Amino acid sequence: MVKRTGRTEEDARKILEGFSPQGRLMTAPEVAAMTTYLCSEVARGINGQGIVIDGGALQS
Repeated sequence: MVKRTGRTEEDARKILEGFSPQGRLMTAPEVAAMTTYLCSEVARGINGQGIVIDGGALQS
């Protein structure tokens, strides 16, 4: 996005953060936590699903 639009990394981050109702990007630990959960025994009934980790951006 930075190269394609000629924006700075900071500007690109602010644009992406603007899509989230939380006003931030998800962190690597948040994605890792969901991945860990999906690999756990308690999530064995979850399959064939697309899990969106976007801080609510899809709903807004």
